[in-house]
Amino acid sequence: QTTTAQTTTPATTTTTAQTTTAQTTTPATSTTTTTTTTVDPPPPSDSTTTIALTETGFDAITSSGTCPPADITSIVIDGTNYVAGPGTITLYECSLINASYDLMNIRLINFPEGLWFELSYKADTIDLIIKSLANYKEYWVHVRTTYTTDEYPEQEHTDHFPDFNWDTIPTWTRFRKNANIIPDNNKKAWNYNSGPWKDEEIESIAKNNFLSWYGLNTPEHVIETWERIKSKDPRHKTMYYWNAESFWGTSGIGIEQSYLSVGTVGTGGRKLYNHSNPDMRAWWLAHGLEMSQQASSDGVFTDNTISRECDNQVCNLETTDKSIMIRSLAEGAPDDVLDIGNYLRQMIDGGNRFRMAYADGTYFENTHFSPGNQNDLEGILVSMQLAREASWKKKVVMWTGSRRNCGCGFNNPAFKFCRYVGDKDCTPQYC
Repeated sequence: QTTTAQTTTPATTTTTAQTTTAQTTTPATSTTTTTTTTVDPPPPSDSTTTIALTETGFDAITSSGTCPPADITSIVIDGTNYVAGPGTITLYECSLINASYDLMNIRLINFPEGLWFELSYKADTIDLIIKSLANYKEYWVHVRTTYTTDEYPEQEHTDHFPDFNWDTIPTWTRFRKNANIIPDNNKKAWNYNSGPWKDEEIESIAKNNFLSWYGLNTPEHVIETWERIKSKDPRHKTMYYWNAESFWGTSGIGIEQSYLSVGTVGTGGRKLYNHSNPDMRAWWLAHGLEMSQQASSDGVFTDNTISRECDNQVCNLETTDKSIMIRSLAEGAPDDVLDIGNYLRQMIDGGNRFRMAYADGTYFENTHFSPGNQNDLEGILVSMQLAREASWKKKVVMWTGSRRNCGCGFNNPAFKFCRYVGDKDCTPQYC
């Protein structure tokens, strides 16, 4: 049985009766009989309102009753013809607003790209607020004063990106092992993650994810691991993990003691680079470029890219020695390899958005962290907008699905995290 129906919308008074067509076939013969009957329209509990916007907006639906009406189970807002950009459109003007209406029943379709939507329930109206994804001017003072509204350019070349299809969840992974330690189950838990990579582990990395990064141990070990991954699935994209702030113990790469700062340490107690040393910057750049040019390498992942000394507009983040070094790696790598990094971070000046002008994409970390007097939830909202803006610009977005990262117990609600430099009796935000 096939049922077709057109439902009544509050904006019009036209109702078409539902027609049910049944087709039956007698098994003993080839005779087919078709009968058509007319039935009453569907009950109000199964109705959809379609609001089709014009080029500039919509003439609000007015009512002396409740809006949205209780008998409307879903609302579709169609932006096919809408070209006016950011603004506020009143959808309903009613005597009583149903503020408990489930927003999951409202669908927005066919709008131009690059927009951010909010529904505002007021005393007698429901408004659709349309904003640009590049506009951060309504957030906390630190965001609205340091984030520019300038759009960064759309990604021009994507042929070197991972294969993408919405039919498959596009996952990525990061992995590491204490490869030189012989596993001993009688020792500490960290010792379980040791020893050489097993064939089934390599296969799982290759076949269950679109891309990954790896960079510990010697360059020869990293290249060998990439080759093993490629042998399992040549479509998998490999990236070299290269930290721009601290030395993570990669061996056999010719580091000098003068490249490291004295008396200061970074994440996990690792020694920090001395970015004021031009020899250090040249060495760091040369090694990153060399690894990006390997046959089994699909790019470089740059970690720890922010310069916290520039927070609160103390200095220009774009012109620090560290930032110029990172940009030189991105621009010097071959055009057919990925440049992705730990770039967009909502809690720092400008969100690091300037890097998207030359990067292929970004990883997200500590998306929930709201420093200073920023609302606890706003940090997540700004991070979401940063991710959507990057997607709009056709960048690779490596979203972190859990709040727990960097070895901190983010899933423990009892933790009180430090909100600013000098905060007391709190757990530090290490990254």
